[in-house]
This record gives sequence, structure tokens and C-alpha cells, in this order.
Amino acid sequence: MIVNGFDEVVPPGQEGQITLSLNAIKYTGLVGKEMEFTTNDPQRPRFTLALRLFIIVPGPHPGRRFGPFVFSPSPRWVTRLVRGSAAQTSITIYNDGPQPVRIIKLTAGGEVFSLQLDALQEGRLYQLTVKSAPSLPLGRYVQAVKLATESGEVPELELKLEATVVPPILATPEALSFDHVPISSANDDVSRMTKLVSIQHARRARFEIKQVSATLPFLKLEVAAENSGETYLLKVGIDKEKLTKGDYKGIIKIETNNPEVPVLEIPVTLTAQ
Repeated sequence: MIVNGFDEVVPPGQEGQITLSLNAIKYTGLVGKEMEFTTNDPQRPRFTLALRLFIIVPGPHPGRRFGPFVFSPSPRWVTRLVRGSAAQTSITIYNDGPQPVRIIKLTAGGEVFSLQLDALQEGRLYQLTVKSAPSLPLGRYVQAVKLATESGEVPELELKLEATVVPPILATPEALSFDHVPISSANDDVSRMTKLVSIQHARRARFEIKQVSATLPFLKLEVAAENSGETYLLKVGIDKEKLTKGDYKGIIKIETNNPEVPVLEIPVTLTAQ
């Protein structure tokens, strides 16, 4: 979405105009776009304009076909969201067969996702709005949704919804593995085996890392802040002088000032030869 023009000055008590446009060629189904504006009004220094529209593509519809029905973009939706937030999407169900075929019943299959089925054109075009519950604990959730139809060919349609709820602070990767660390020769160089871990706030908020430690004494840890404290980079190296041959398992502990995630733990495995 782009701004084509706007009135830079709006007199008190008067109206102004903002013109927005969207290249609809790239979209199909329900589309939502938002744009934020800044003003010099102390009572409302910022405001957001939202554009909601439903785009119908002429000709064959993109998506997954089941008999006369086409799911666009797909009969499967997978989302990843931060604990305490909700995710939403819309799935369009087209019937492009020669005769109208109604969807007559929706079976939710669970309470993780709330569902609303709207007939935009009875027997031809339906829209299923899906929203995850905002109070989900950490974990992975799956819900199977069934739609009963009047079609003799496909009397029942099924959709699969999946959500993974994660904490607001994430470490990537979630685990480290140092395979075949060479220490037999004095010339073996382990400095090139250093690994990096990105630690970031999923909502792009600032936080602090108070301390990092490891249960394996030969690991060298170094933390650097990036993006004004929204992201940290943890460098994990190996002190060859403290390492002997063997297989090791340990934990890197990252302590933060975030009350929701006071401690992050990263498993570490290492094989020294």
C-alpha cells in the first residue's frame, strides 16, 4: 500500500484527504493493510488508517482443489505467535463447478481457534475467518475443522489449523552441537568452530541480558547488543586448553530482566577427539 497524496495542512474543524492505493494483482481473498501517520496534534500525534477488501481473481482460482471446491490459499494454516497474542487469517472456499453447492455445517473440532464462516455468494463463495485464542500457554496446538456440504462428490471438507506459541524472548538456534572438535595435535585450531546465537524479543521491545554462564567450563561466552537492545548476539567459542577428549553435554544459561522469560537455556553437545 502506498500514499498517492495527502493534504499537508488541515485547518481546525475542517477535513483533509489522504489517497491510498494498493496493487491488487499480487493478492487474492481477504486482504488487510495498515499505514501509520504522524501529525503535530499534541492530542493525537499518530493515527492509523486500515484498508480491508476482498479480492476475487477472475478465471481459475489458485489453491488446493477438492472436487468442485478450491481452498485459497490452502486448507492448512500454520502460525507461530508470541504468548499472550493472537493470530488471525482468512481462508476462501470457491465452488467453480457448473452448479451451486452449499456448505451447510461447520464443525470446529476444538477451542484453540475461533471460527466464522460467511457465505459471500451462497453456493459459490465462502470465507472462513480463523483466530487463535489469546490465552494459549506455550506449546503446539492442532485443530481439525470439518465442513459438511451438499456435494455428492465431496460431502465433507477438512481443514487443519496449527499454532505454536513461543515466549517473547527467543534464542536461535535453540541448541548447539560441536561435532568432532580436534584437539589431538598442538596445531589443531578450534577458533573456527565458534558458533553464534541470536537472542531477540519477538515484539521488537528492548530487554537486557544480565548474565550468561555455562555448565561446561571450556566454553567461552561473549555477548554483544544490537538494534538498541532489541537483539543480542552470543558468541560461543572453545577454550582448547580446558578441553580433553570425550563426549560432553551441557547447558548455556542466559539470564534476562524480562519477567516472562527470566532465564533461557540452550543445550550444548560436543565431541572432542
